[in-house]
Amino acid sequence: MRSVSFQALFESMTEGVIVQHSSGQITYFNRAALRILGVEEAELGSTSVLQIASMAFRTATSHVDQIVGHTSAQGRPVCLSVTAVPTLDENSHSAWHVLLTFRDITEAYRNERFLNVTLNALPSLIAYLDLDLNVQYMNSAFEDWFQIKPESWKGKSSREATGAKSFEAILPQLEKARAGEGSVVERTVRTEQNEERFLRIHATPDFCSEGHVRGIYLIAHDRTHQTHLDREMRRKELELARILNSVPALIGYFDQNQVNLNSNLAYASFFKMDSDALKGRTLRELQGPELYEKNRPFVEGVLQGEPQNFERTLPMADGKTKHVLANYIPDFVDGRVTGFFIVVTDISLMKNLELDRREMEAKVISSSKMALLGEMATGVAHEVNNPLAIIGGTASFLKEALKSKRLDDEKLATKLDSIERNVSRIAKVIRGLRVFAKDAELDPKENVSANQVVQETLGLCQKKMVHKGIELQLNLEPDLRANCNSTQISHVLLNLLNNSMDAVSELDTKWIRIEAMSEKQSIIFKVIDSGTGIPAANVEKIMLPFFTTKPTGQGMGLGLSISKGIAESNGGSLALDRASQNTCFVLSLPAAESKLASV
Repeated sequence: MRSVSFQALFESMTEGVIVQHSSGQITYFNRAALRILGVEEAELGSTSVLQIASMAFRTATSHVDQIVGHTSAQGRPVCLSVTAVPTLDENSHSAWHVLLTFRDITEAYRNERFLNVTLNALPSLIAYLDLDLNVQYMNSAFEDWFQIKPESWKGKSSREATGAKSFEAILPQLEKARAGEGSVVERTVRTEQNEERFLRIHATPDFCSEGHVRGIYLIAHDRTHQTHLDREMRRKELELARILNSVPALIGYFDQNQVNLNSNLAYASFFKMDSDALKGRTLRELQGPELYEKNRPFVEGVLQGEPQNFERTLPMADGKTKHVLANYIPDFVDGRVTGFFIVVTDISLMKNLELDRREMEAKVISSSKMALLGEMATGVAHEVNNPLAIIGGTASFLKEALKSKRLDDEKLATKLDSIERNVSRIAKVIRGLRVFAKDAELDPKENVSANQVVQETLGLCQKKMVHKGIELQLNLEPDLRANCNSTQISHVLLNLLNNSMDAVSELDTKWIRIEAMSEKQSIIFKVIDSGTGIPAANVEKIMLPFFTTKPTGQGMGLGLSISKGIAESNGGSLALDRASQNTCFVLSLPAAESKLASV
């Protein structure tokens, strides 16, 4: 999408990189340079690799050499392969910078055969020609390229040495150098082995002290590997473009002035343009004033270096709408934001699936409630019928007493108190049923009494405990207030209590203890029973949907999974206390503000 800066590229390299100015000042080095040379920054100026840079400055040509015996920070001798490439001044043709790249080839140096291969693969051909273009010097690379012994060609014609075709390809540069003008040209040549090589050829005149040309330095730097890398990079860029264009997302890149520099086909197509037509347009132009103003805070945020993400509902041309997730991602160069990426993903399907999931979850919760109510029906009926029988009997007694006129005020008050108590008992059961059975999906979270939620839940199941011979223990800290949906939390507590009743009903010692306490900024409920805990093999699975240890037909394995989801949707959590000697589930909820103020 955007060219990587040279500094970022150099910092990612494993090779050492040093840039030296013609004044001798080191203007850049990467971390690998210090690591390979085993020196501190202050010691770079005296390192031996700068000798290669000096040759490049002197000749204004590239040099490749080896430094043998350099001592590392650990005191061991190392061998370095060094390449020095000068940057020439366009006017003076002198080098004003030299780029040094070097790597540790100690391992290769220790292996003589590998060392020979390395030496014979040096990328530069170096020759010195006189004014008649006869060879005065050739380095050993010529032997590999052209199957000639360099020492045997001294004084012979360069045409004969390199072959007519290769000679004709560089003759214009040789003529320029002979006329006193240096030049650089890139050529493709074939060696005697018919290998294609890509060369960068420097033809530099050699001046005598009187200023006359007396010879020509000819340096051919082998760029075959670099050319192949360039081609490979271009191929990968095209491949990356194809991948980005196949991604089901809108991807665009904007500079710090919010001007588009690049985009994939999906982004361009959204604006009914091609990628080239999109370049140069501002984000405001593309989004339009209204949408841009909505998105302005996110644009300002990403330009401050903070990633942004937000959702939007966009109207489409066919009258439908799309739900999208937009991500604004800052692009840093040298610690400064130079632009940002926009990645827009269509989440309409995900939104629809989420709605379907919520509907399904609501149905499952409703079914779970009905199943629990069914399990409690006998106990609830008993809890209602008993007080009704007492009320009915008391009413009959009062009627008979009124007829016989044998009712004094004290006895009347006693009977009326009995009726009132039993009405309260029935009201408590009905209130618990009403709270538990209603659809609480849309109810807001409220500041509620934690102890009241416990009491209302017990109104639905306490009789069942008594019937099963289970002792109920309560340890509730007073004045606890939680921020939650009380109906949903009642459902969670009732499910935990129901599970405990099933678990301990066949034990010799049967008890269930409910604890409620404040802890930091949370209200903690603990439902503990006389069981000895969950088997280790089941601990990781108990919260999974449809996992159950109950006999077939006695549970779908959804209770704990749903309860965990309810706890999390209320900003809390539900977990098994593995450290407890007895089976203990811990429900944590956010404390209400009034409670937080006193903590």
